[in-house]
Amino acid sequence: MHAQSAHRRQYASLLALRAFEASGRYLSFTRAAELLGVTQSAVSRHIKQLEAVLGHSLFRRGTRALELTPSGVTLLPGLTQAFDLIDATLQKLESSTSNRLITVSMPPTFAVRFGLNAICGYHLASPNAEVRVHMNIDQADLHGKNIDIAIEHLFESQAGPRIMLEAEQLVPICNPRVWERVRSQTFAQALKRIPLLHVTQRDGPYIDWKMWLEAAGLSEIDYERGLSFEMGEMVINAALNGAGIALADRIFVEKYLATGALVVPHAYDHRTGRGHFISADFVAAPADRVMDLYRWFVDGHWRDATFS
Repeated sequence: MHAQSAHRRQYASLLALRAFEASGRYLSFTRAAELLGVTQSAVSRHIKQLEAVLGHSLFRRGTRALELTPSGVTLLPGLTQAFDLIDATLQKLESSTSNRLITVSMPPTFAVRFGLNAICGYHLASPNAEVRVHMNIDQADLHGKNIDIAIEHLFESQAGPRIMLEAEQLVPICNPRVWERVRSQTFAQALKRIPLLHVTQRDGPYIDWKMWLEAAGLSEIDYERGLSFEMGEMVINAALNGAGIALADRIFVEKYLATGALVVPHAYDHRTGRGHFISADFVAAPADRVMDLYRWFVDGHWRDATFS
């Protein structure tokens, strides 16, 4: 038994284990590939190699979703704990050599639309500050990462003591040329002719459209169709390119609405009960520098410059 375990450890490569852990955590080969900086086919190949070594299937590959098999469910928690420990140990070593570094974590769409410009503006005001930007999609991305400031997309009921930066308002958006083709019809009729654009979330790819349509009194619309994307930024770009109609937080598309690059074909703004919230850890990095950057966001400087 010992010899067999050693044989398996020899051929269960670290890359294969990393590929499985990332894919299992997000139930997405695409997201795992982005995190690991490899192609989706490389992730799939690593997982097939791992399955061959273990002699167990780890995923069920459905047409719409990826699911863990019982073997995958058994393997995932231990690997996640192990990689979190490795990451935390490496980051402790890194922080010991540079105690000036501040790590800020934020969701990808917030980062592209506001966060990165806010960090650049802060650096102009405080040129001696050293800041590292980390991307998160959910709270799992924050564990073991030595995050000093975290901006998270959460329901208000989940926020606890965090401070809200902005409350989410979902509005339908599309390229004006797309809407011009169907604007003579009712909105409900038009939706049946235009592909719906979705962002994949932990609760599923259709949750935003489901919430919005029910709140707008259009629950009879079939929302489980169209195109799905891993991030909100991709959905906005797809709408700009005329791929269909999407839902977006109004604050992320204000520039495009002002210039006419996007239009809002229905007047209903849905307050989802979610928003972007900020919190800070004043222990690891120098507290005065963390507080300065934290206040920079809380005071609203993240709105000063938008994505161009």
